[in-house]
Amino acid sequence: MVAGASAVEASNATIQLSQALASGVFRGDELNSTFEQAPNLLSTITDNRGEPLGAIRHLAADGKLQPKV
Repeated sequence: MVAGASAVEASNATIQLSQALASGVFRGDELNSTFEQAPNLLSTITDNRGEPLGAIRHLAADGKLQPKV
């Protein structure tokens, strides 16, 4: 289970994240849904990217947030 989320929320967040990774782009709606379902992923993503939340949201809204491999 993703910390801070119920089993259903964690499942939904995992689906959203999997879809984003499969497409190669984490778009705004996927990002927002993932954060709502599993808020602790927010700090993981911002820490990994080394960018503030605002920058992450702008990249996602523009379809420019790609997973680091």
